[in-house]
Amino acid sequence: MRALLAAAALLVAGSTTAACGSDAPPTEQSAPSPPQTLTVDEGKAFGVPGLSIYSVGGDLQLERNGDLRKLVVAPSLNVSYLSPRISPDGQAVAYVRLAIFSGSEGVTVLSDIRVAGLDDGGRVVVTPRGEGSFVWTPQWSPDQESLVYAHQLNQPDDAGRAFQVNAERVNLTTGESEILVTNARDPALSPDGRLLVFVDDPALAHKLSVLNLETGERTPLLTLSDGLAVFRLPQFSPDGAWIAVAASGEGRVVSSQPKSAVHSRSNGVQDVWLIRPDGSGLHRLTGVQEDQPDFAWSQDGRHILLRGTFGSYLAEVSTRRTQTILVPGELHGTHDWRGSLPADPAEAP
Repeated sequence: MRALLAAAALLVAGSTTAACGSDAPPTEQSAPSPPQTLTVDEGKAFGVPGLSIYSVGGDLQLERNGDLRKLVVAPSLNVSYLSPRISPDGQAVAYVRLAIFSGSEGVTVLSDIRVAGLDDGGRVVVTPRGEGSFVWTPQWSPDQESLVYAHQLNQPDDAGRAFQVNAERVNLTTGESEILVTNARDPALSPDGRLLVFVDDPALAHKLSVLNLETGERTPLLTLSDGLAVFRLPQFSPDGAWIAVAASGEGRVVSSQPKSAVHSRSNGVQDVWLIRPDGSGLHRLTGVQEDQPDFAWSQDGRHILLRGTFGSYLAEVSTRRTQTILVPGELHGTHDWRGSLPADPAEAP
């Protein structure tokens, strides 16, 4: 059943301070450093300073400076809690509840988005509207008054899309939802709340774009012609200078080589890439070649904590040096992190 939940998670999500500014790495596409082992301890969690929340099986686990406890426990094998996102003040978490039930008429997949304090149960804030729909990838607004998320309808449309998905926002006080962008997935807000980055038209064109919420200006950042595909989970750096995104491919360095549509859209191995909000500075941050990884920025923007199927990794943004901090990983595991490493490398865990 857990394998079925992981497959459903892939279906929903896939198919269907200043350290990151002027000190960022050069924009040429030299290869990032291969992962180096830092610690290998199957009984230990991330071991990074601060607060981490991550999926283990169907549960959500909380780690604070090395202390571990279960935050939300799945009531059965039919249920998984995924996609945790810690609030800006570090006092709450938004997450997805995914449930799969088998019956005489087939398999039913349900999801909702919940918000919980770190010491109390969660309340439902978003429930999908319509049969065969899902809600996914919640992200907090900087003022904590709302969440942006993806609302996917697994129905074709007249333009030839195999499914429909919109980027929406819910007001946490009133419960009212609004569509921010149609045919968009994995939305995330900039630190000042002015820009929205999202996977643009994932069922047809598949791009990475930014929308200025004040002016309505929409700027494509990456397309399939850039030698990258299967964009996932874009996130602004804490200072807003960079956008990190998981993607498959080799980037613009080979974009002149012909690629079949099937190859370009495949769910292949992925790494984290960085690009500026104006579309400049594209470069690969990691070389881990993971399966559908999740990741989170450190609060000071100097590191990205990456979690994949085969391991968890810590990538230093300025040097592109990646260290393996935990093996094995978690099949389509999800996590968030609110913390930073000591400035002195000798003090790192």
